[in-house]
Amino acid sequence: IDSPLTPFLLLNEMDLEADATLGNEADVFDTSRATNTGLSENATQLRDKDAKPVFKHLKAGAQFLKSMNVKNTNAVLLWGLPLVAGSRYVWPPEYTKKASIFNEYKTKSDSYAAGTSPLQPFLNANTIVLADDAIAIGKADANNIISGKKAGAAQDDTENRDLKWATPLSDTHLICDFLTKLYPENPKVLYEYGIKMVTSPQKPVLRVSTLLQEAKITIKGSVIGGTLTNIGLADVNVFKGKTILGTPTLVPAGKTFFILKGYSEITVVNTSSTLTAKFTLDRSK
Repeated sequence: IDSPLTPFLLLNEMDLEADATLGNEADVFDTSRATNTGLSENATQLRDKDAKPVFKHLKAGAQFLKSMNVKNTNAVLLWGLPLVAGSRYVWPPEYTKKASIFNEYKTKSDSYAAGTSPLQPFLNANTIVLADDAIAIGKADANNIISGKKAGAAQDDTENRDLKWATPLSDTHLICDFLTKLYPENPKVLYEYGIKMVTSPQKPVLRVSTLLQEAKITIKGSVIGGTLTNIGLADVNVFKGKTILGTPTLVPAGKTFFILKGYSEITVVNTSSTLTAKFTLDRSK
């Protein structure tokens, strides 16, 4: 006996086998996305392990130079240091900008004859060797490049996954709608097709959320098959469940994440330390 879906599929030119193939291809991209995200995060951790002690030395050295030039604090600008209004330092959050400041700082110190740099008393007192710090920054730079490349690959994987999944997801929605109308009084049949019915169906509501820098929020009731759209300037990570354990899905600014099975509860994290994140999400009332 033909499936009651057969005429519906034929009339709407739907091919479940093709959808299944696309779904499998989407899974491959999602696995690759998870791998590349993990590699990016690992490289970032290795970068920070090498860079953090150097940046600590840099900030302390900057304070020393400001105290040395107490009558002309703007003189420290010649060292490439981010002094504002001659009174306070404003350090950029981005790794590459801080690394650039360190390189200019070291170049200025190296421009003096051996042992005559105004920074030398501070370096001696704190057992800091700028050449060693430069080696550490070189290693950090290498891992920063790896992190960026893998993050970019993960973003491409996400876009390819969502592109592959778009047709199967759309077809699934249409099939579910058709079957619920075909069997309005027989939910048992719907369960056999994998459709779960609620006793009081509610229309999803598109809600807007805002996240401060590096903040996170856990949301229940996201609609399976709905979307999370990043409408802000900061990238966000989406974790399955109420924790930030495991590998997240990166949703760059301006991009959309389809809410898949298992993501009815999600935790969204703002990845930026300088920008506010903003996104929309289909949620049940």
